[in-house]
Amino acid sequence: MAGARLETLLTRLVGGPQVTVAELAAIGEEEWHAIDRRAGEHRLRPLLHHRWRGHSAVPADLRARWAEAHRESALAALAMRRALLTLVDRLAQAGIAAVALKGAWLAWHAYPQAALRPMRDLDLLLAPEDALRARTLLIADGWHEAEPSALPPEEWLRRFKHLPELVSPDGIWLDLHGRLWDAGPGRPPMPEGVMARARPDPECPRLRHPAAVDMLMHLAVHAAAHRFDGGPLMLADVDRLLASESLAWEEVFARAASEGWDRPLALLLAAGRQWGCQGLWRGPEVLPPVPVQLVEDVPVLLAKPVAARAPDIAAAKRGSVRIGPGEKLRRIWRRRERYESFGAWLGWVAGEARQALGAAGDAAIADRRARIDRLDGWLAG
Repeated sequence: MAGARLETLLTRLVGGPQVTVAELAAIGEEEWHAIDRRAGEHRLRPLLHHRWRGHSAVPADLRARWAEAHRESALAALAMRRALLTLVDRLAQAGIAAVALKGAWLAWHAYPQAALRPMRDLDLLLAPEDALRARTLLIADGWHEAEPSALPPEEWLRRFKHLPELVSPDGIWLDLHGRLWDAGPGRPPMPEGVMARARPDPECPRLRHPAAVDMLMHLAVHAAAHRFDGGPLMLADVDRLLASESLAWEEVFARAASEGWDRPLALLLAAGRQWGCQGLWRGPEVLPPVPVQLVEDVPVLLAKPVAARAPDIAAAKRGSVRIGPGEKLRRIWRRRERYESFGAWLGWVAGEARQALGAAGDAAIADRRARIDRLDGWLAG
């Protein structure tokens, strides 16, 4: 099994009830193992265990693998939670306020079990000047940059949403954000007041998380900005958020329209309703209508191989008609500032060239690029 069938079926399996027992029984052994491999790439095995552990139509060896992944994820969640609380305390001692984003709240307060929402890293939102102070403090404590860069931290923060990733002495990865998303075509300006509206963690008041509407906004813009390439957990996250929160939807829609994230929200809600999320709000909404084809495209982008993310982004940038040839060359040249040496930058350029040559004859990349172009075009209005 490959391509759209695999990706659509995996997306539906994460949504749960959309897949019938008869459909499960019709999946062949090789297809099941293709599904499992892709599920492993996207951190979905614990969630698949939770939703399908009692179904004999799922091969026994996969159910055992998913159960083991669930156990390992539960242990990893405890370690991540402990690291987060230690980190927040360390920053607070220096007078630095931080707001933990996405999975740090979702795993512990929106999902039935934290194991169901594996986290690759920690994301903290800080005031920009505090992000720089926090970086200095943590490096003094033994943290290090995952990939050393020649670009000064102040310039990183000016250009990008977060500083280069840091890694703790015991292997925890961390992004220090100065804002929630990067500027770019089709992306709204950063709203004000996110940190001021942040709420304390119900189990640990010194830890703060975005208010519910800010969390929804971040999930919607993040999904759209990343062209839904973050895996089916993107839809599961919004499903669990809306099942856990009671929102005043008229106010949500009014704010989304005034702040410019109404299109990402409309697409996220439409995709969730189509592809199996159960907690999504389903009443009338005053949002831009989403073309049916965009919703149909979502699983192919959502559950594609992780290795396809970089080639897809590169192909989309190369082919974008919204970025002129001169601007594309300027961006390539500016990229050298991220690398410690000119040779390292040339290595990146050579890699991009190899990707371009490989993509030229790849039908799957061409198909996904067409879907990405549709998505980007609609988001840009």
